[in-house]
Amino acid sequence: MVSRVAAAFFAAVTAAVVLFQLALAAGAPWGAYAMGGAFPGVFPVALRIAAALQAAFLVLIALVVLSRAGLARPSWSRASRWADRSSRASVTSSRRSVVTLSPALRAMSDGATT
Repeated sequence: MVSRVAAAFFAAVTAAVVLFQLALAAGAPWGAYAMGGAFPGVFPVALRIAAALQAAFLVLIALVVLSRAGLARPSWSRASRWADRSSRASVTSSRRSVVTLSPALRAMSDGATT
């Protein structure tokens, strides 16, 4: 039961990140809130393509997590062990990125990452 709740929570949080990535790919001027604020405003075309690819990758990861928890397409569970491992690597790298928040995100976090 707990793993299903955790998987659903992961999928919901991932959906929010996917929406953010898709907005960046569509040209939303939120570059200050991504990549440490290195590209404020609208992303260049290459980064917009990368944001779309990242969104697709995140959707696949969320589907794998839901599958492994038994919430979606259980037949994927065995074939998706590689994706499970890559999602763990992704989480590890995202933990590192918290240290390098953009100035705009640091301001929003009320000094929690100083």
